[in-house]
Amino acid sequence: MSGAQKTSILAQILTEFDREQRPLSSRELASTFSKDIAVVDGMLETLVRSGRLVELEHNGLCGRCPAQSLCIVLPLEGRRFCLVPQEGWELPDEYGTCGEARDRDRP
Repeated sequence: MSGAQKTSILAQILTEFDREQRPLSSRELASTFSKDIAVVDGMLETLVRSGRLVELEHNGLCGRCPAQSLCIVLPLEGRRFCLVPQEGWELPDEYGTCGEARDRDRP
């Protein structure tokens, strides 16, 4: 895969996150873009290293979330990612979602 193709797909992945306005799993994205999950995982890791995405884990950002029992993200198959929260971003309240919290805190 050429550098230009990879950049284009990385931009498409970020666009998909912005369009969906919710965390997405690597399996969902692999299906959306008809790519092997290992390829998508590599692209997601690139976006994490570049500071564009954050990986969600029980012991990470999601570990502090009061809405875990209502979460639709943690049960998703594959690794889970979301756009990097903006400064001042806060976790959702008991009845909120990650996307709602991001939108609420967006300048």
